[in-house]
Amino acid sequence: VGSDYPVPKGTNPERLETWVWGEDTWVKADSGVTTPSIQETGTAYDPSAHQLLMVGIDSVSMWAWSGSTWSRLTASLPAPMWAIVTDYGVGCTLGVTDFLGTFAWADGQWVRLHADDDVSVSASAAFAWDPAVNAVLEYGVSPDGVSVSSHVYRWSGGSWNPQAN
Repeated sequence: VGSDYPVPKGTNPERLETWVWGEDTWVKADSGVTTPSIQETGTAYDPSAHQLLMVGIDSVSMWAWSGSTWSRLTASLPAPMWAIVTDYGVGCTLGVTDFLGTFAWADGQWVRLHADDDVSVSASAAFAWDPAVNAVLEYGVSPDGVSVSSHVYRWSGGSWNPQAN
């Protein structure tokens, strides 16, 4: 669903496709499904609404996949999201911006949970639910011009806490 890269020049954005997981393989969605034409997407499952959310990281557009159709959501994003991820521990979807903080998707709107003054979010960060520690982790790489350093943060439900690499 979507793309982590801009649509290449000469590519018809109407040819973007949605694929769904069948019982044991990926299957192209019905030809009547129109896939949103947004670039730099992030996707995460919304456990409360039982749907997939997709945000345009390079914009503030937001879409929901019901299992058969895409619908544009009217709720506005507080800022472009660098990432969205499902927090299965609390049963919500988190959205992380590069300067406004961490938000939770609740009842059709984004609610600010934390100002991210202690987590370094960059375009090279990756977020994922880790069932082994029952938490969302952020792994980031920070090039300083000479070398590259990495860091791991763990979401505690109220703040991001640095972890040993």
